[in-house]
Amino acid sequence: ALRSIEATVAAYCCLMMATSTVHSFSPTCTYFRKPQTLTKRHLFEEYMSEDYDPTPGKKQNKNDDEINYGMGGVDLSKRWTELVAGGHVTATTKLNSEGENDEELRVRYGVRLEEGADQQSNHQRLLEFAEILPNEKGNVDSTLNEHVASINSTLSEMQQKSSFAIDCIYDGPYSIQLQLVRTLRPPRSAAMSSDSKDEKSSCEPPPYDSSKDSFLVGPLRLFGRGEFHGEGEPRERAAQLFVPRDAADADSSSNRVPWDVFHNISPVDPRGHFLLLPDLGDENQWRDQSLNSDDCYDLTYLASTIEPLGSMVLSFNSVGAGASQNHVHAHAWLNPPPPLLYRDDPTAEYDSVYAVTKGTSLASHELAHGVSVSLVKYPCTCVKLSAIYEEGAQPTLKEMGAALSKIVGVAQKMEVTHNVVWTTSAAPNGEQIIDAYIFFRKAETLEVDGETFRLGASEMMGVFHASSKEQLISVKTYKGLSCWGTVNILSDASYEPREYVWAEVSSTLGKGKASRRLQALQKAELYKKEKTASEIDNEATSSSRYVRTGVPYFDDEDKTH
Repeated sequence: ALRSIEATVAAYCCLMMATSTVHSFSPTCTYFRKPQTLTKRHLFEEYMSEDYDPTPGKKQNKNDDEINYGMGGVDLSKRWTELVAGGHVTATTKLNSEGENDEELRVRYGVRLEEGADQQSNHQRLLEFAEILPNEKGNVDSTLNEHVASINSTLSEMQQKSSFAIDCIYDGPYSIQLQLVRTLRPPRSAAMSSDSKDEKSSCEPPPYDSSKDSFLVGPLRLFGRGEFHGEGEPRERAAQLFVPRDAADADSSSNRVPWDVFHNISPVDPRGHFLLLPDLGDENQWRDQSLNSDDCYDLTYLASTIEPLGSMVLSFNSVGAGASQNHVHAHAWLNPPPPLLYRDDPTAEYDSVYAVTKGTSLASHELAHGVSVSLVKYPCTCVKLSAIYEEGAQPTLKEMGAALSKIVGVAQKMEVTHNVVWTTSAAPNGEQIIDAYIFFRKAETLEVDGETFRLGASEMMGVFHASSKEQLISVKTYKGLSCWGTVNILSDASYEPREYVWAEVSSTLGKGKASRRLQALQKAELYKKEKTASEIDNEATSSSRYVRTGVPYFDDEDKTH
């Protein structure tokens, strides 16, 4: 009887091993699926390493607040503390009542040092706040007062328990956070907003107009010079970083390209959140939110200068992928972010790292100077560049920047919205690893329980930002699941089929046979409009071969690569 049982178990294990080695781009797993729901769902295990061995995250108490981070030789943690102490990391907004009186409430919010903190030390508490400003009209809707008072009292209560006024829940290695102060942040620029239900699905920026650019004019501007820039004081620049373009002449001032660093007035992390822009003093750098080849190298170089290793991440959101301003810029914030810095739930079993960093490779190529490129096993289509970088080995960064430019170029030619995230870490032998993740997407927003949910680079990496307590739960339970809603959101936002993305990337990098994907996309308008009767008849024989984008497959030879 024991031998019979052992044989049965062995046969079952062999079957499971055989099926587990097949990587599916559209998993059909049915675990935990409600019988009455037929929509496709995706689970964490289908996209992550089978040998993933999670370890508990770091526990943090409210006094564990010493922070040190920098980039390009600049101590950005010190600059952030100076800006907070000077009252710069604040903003004022107006909340309007919905009644007939059309009343408004002026609210100041931001980050400040805890009373009695030492500005010269990196060991102090940085607290978020929201306060009501005097109203010239006198009367204010009591509902608005109660709303802001509730935010303030909740902030105080949460910051008594821990360092962060952030509520978060976990969905495996993914996290969903609610940061109350962020709900008061200014709106997106008009050119980047859409009144229609269908948000932008193309990465092509709207026409750039410097006279209307909110980074140059108006209350949100970063740069001030003359009356052109409107009323109010511009933000104080946090730092200026320099990128050497020529290794042979790295110390020459003419060879060093400046990047300006400003604080974000509505930071995702009270410990630090910055904006990086090409030199605002150079009007040639006043351009739209898209990366060119120089940007790709510059940001890769700046990521390589992060100290300590892994203490920050850089990110870029294209138009239609979370960008709110149509002026070329990137973000930099601390790593790990607050939800991953410590796990305060009893079921926490995962490392305090972004979920995408645990994704394994489905396919890969080796490039020059130790750079590799791979297609990551992850819910959203993701291509990863990776390299081991030694100080002074600029050819590695040049190769990585050039490869990144080509991959971003694929997304731009296909008009696919995309995010790019740079991270650093230490190899076992102490060498520095630099990674760049490029996410290919089909949607900027999804409808979650009737509300619009916007996704940026942070969400692509695995940290989701909710705008209400209700949304905090609905993200996790997206599509009616009790968990893994985060995975389904990433899957629904993904540009598919990812085989075609990988084929184009491989071809562009000279590592694969050229496909006809881009040629098909150029003719894709045929499949996006109403077809005539004759067109329908001509396409009837191949209608089953259309992919979700409306672009047809060609033949078996073209489809396989």
